[in-house]
Amino acid sequence: MITNHNKLSPYTSGNPRRRSNGHTCGHDGCTFDATGRSKYCTYHRDVHYGQWRDKVKASSKVKAERIALFERVWDEAVEAGMVAGEECVPRPMVIQGYAPITEGMCGFAQVRVKPGNSAFANWLKKQGHMSPDSYTGGVYHYVGLYGQSWERKRAFARAMSSVLAEAFPKLNIYATDRLD
Repeated sequence: MITNHNKLSPYTSGNPRRRSNGHTCGHDGCTFDATGRSKYCTYHRDVHYGQWRDKVKASSKVKAERIALFERVWDEAVEAGMVAGEECVPRPMVIQGYAPITEGMCGFAQVRVKPGNSAFANWLKKQGHMSPDSYTGGVYHYVGLYGQSWERKRAFARAMSSVLAEAFPKLNIYATDRLD
């Protein structure tokens, strides 16, 4: 318990008795008057403010590390999806009387992340990588590459979702696709 106000804290800015607000310091065992709108005397206000600043600085570092992880995993997932989409060889679609369509059947694919209020989903929305899905919940990434090729889009979505699901096992991450 700190009660010696003769030695000022490393965060202090002056006299511990200045600007009394008529209340006693909220720190256990301190009998000095609280200062300004604070519940502490100047000494303890400065100590608590310094501790709070240190805590914010530490949490900022943790947040920066988490964002770096999100960026790294997203880049890996996109790369895995690109490789899978390029390596996929669609089965040509043949319609009588027309030339074969080499990109195969037409369709769509998406990658979905639930819940939509997780830190990763919020980061994805903020970066513009995914959009919120108000109908089924969560967020989704529409695969816009590969023209109308359902098989390539599906390969991309499945590879991307497997990388993301492996990195974030507590989230529900999966690929969806459908024919047009």
